[in-house]
Amino acid sequence: MVLKKDIEAAAYFAFRKSQLKAMHTERLGMIHVSDIIKECPREVYYNKYVEKTINTRDMKSLFYGQVVHSATNMSTNPKDNLFHLAFIPTVDSAPQKDDWLEIFMGADGVLSYTDYGYKVLEEEGGGEIPLVSTASPGVDLNIFKPARDKAQHRSNMGFYPDANIIGTVMRNQARKLYPDLFQAFRKFLDNCYATGEQDLARNTYLYVHCSYPDLGWEIPELLAEHGIGRKVIFTYICKNCENPFCALFRDARTVCPRCNYASAVLPNPSVGLTPFQLAQVINTFDVYIQYAVCEGFGMPQVEAAACGVPVMAVDYSAMEDVVKNTGGIPLKVGRMYRDVGTGAYRALPDNDACADQIMKFFKKPVAMRRVMGNKARKATELHYNWDKTAKIWEEYFDGVELKDLQGKWSSPARPHGKPPAMPAPESMSNPAYIDWLITKVMREPKYLNTRFAMKYLRQLNYGGRPSGREMLTVSRDTLYKDMSSWAESKSDCELARTGQVPLMNMDFIEYAHQREKYLK
Repeated sequence: MVLKKDIEAAAYFAFRKSQLKAMHTERLGMIHVSDIIKECPREVYYNKYVEKTINTRDMKSLFYGQVVHSATNMSTNPKDNLFHLAFIPTVDSAPQKDDWLEIFMGADGVLSYTDYGYKVLEEEGGGEIPLVSTASPGVDLNIFKPARDKAQHRSNMGFYPDANIIGTVMRNQARKLYPDLFQAFRKFLDNCYATGEQDLARNTYLYVHCSYPDLGWEIPELLAEHGIGRKVIFTYICKNCENPFCALFRDARTVCPRCNYASAVLPNPSVGLTPFQLAQVINTFDVYIQYAVCEGFGMPQVEAAACGVPVMAVDYSAMEDVVKNTGGIPLKVGRMYRDVGTGAYRALPDNDACADQIMKFFKKPVAMRRVMGNKARKATELHYNWDKTAKIWEEYFDGVELKDLQGKWSSPARPHGKPPAMPAPESMSNPAYIDWLITKVMREPKYLNTRFAMKYLRQLNYGGRPSGREMLTVSRDTLYKDMSSWAESKSDCELARTGQVPLMNMDFIEYAHQREKYLK
């Protein structure tokens, strides 16, 4: 048995995965200078160490740092010439969309979460993307650290010290391969029985830290399909008394052993563990496994390595970076497939090879596994610490030379005027019409002969564009309205920038002001 007592009443911990603990969505930060457009609604993350070393108040009119999680049309930002624009996009696969590449080309500087992402942008950008460096997120090494006595720690958590635990912390969503992970674990168990390793099979458990229901998989169906319902452990937390505990799967809601209310759920982004408690969970693992089609970074891998837990991960995307940097175990890719949403290649791991790697790992002497864990910790200290990340950003911003109107927020208003009231002549060809929209309506000739222009030309030629599951009709009138709206927004921004019209008082802006006063 993996637990000392009945599994439902065992380990005491909670869940709040803080993926990038030192980063927060807020008004001031690295280097989100919202005063560049007075009050900017975009959310970015900032590093608390950078805040210590860079006086953001002195840079409010200079920089705009954007952490890009989904590439929006930042290349046509109405105020993009008043600030220095730095991107750090989460490149999780290749090839990247042409639209995204063009956005990155329009930035003043682009950093990457991973060496993998840097390489993709370097190869696909054709030298046009202003790449700076890899600036991987750091992990809080004071929280995520090895337990002093792993056997005693497991005992305190309610586990038998000699149990074998394969752990993962992944959200229950489509790109996290829970069906394949469960299948690989089932194959491992079957291989154990087939080779006379019954004790290894009986003593090995999979610990899954995820939510249900969520955006992804039907967990109970997968457990039943592979016959592993008694071999997979989950975390629950009581919404009534906030008591966390671990148990075999009890569906989406169950009775809390402390308060006896049916208010215990699997943790989710709203209800869960503190980082310290998550570190306690990770420290019960013998090995961590990341099983996904791709990753922009995959923070739990690094948190596990920081705890001295060896990492197994699919040998693709950001996962290959973490495995390489922490001395982990790369998991063989079975085949690649093309994702319909992004057009990028994604990886499907070889589940048989994964089962073999799990077997090989647990056949290693405990001392050798401990050495692997120690190396993972030291590698994390070297590659994934916040001081290193902050230094990269600091050196970048220190070396920036502003150009043209960058930083000149108080410069005179630039009249933009209203777009033409009458559309172009019908006799104009579609390519000529797109050029007319860009030069006469948007009044931004820099977008001529760009991917931006080509995108709208394709839509016009086809007469439609996809929107979710629908195909919207596109006509010249449609694009005229789109471009006119953009031009009017640019004019409105100029009026607001120069104080000619008041800004609306939004609740998130008020919150940012209140927090800034509090931090003083």
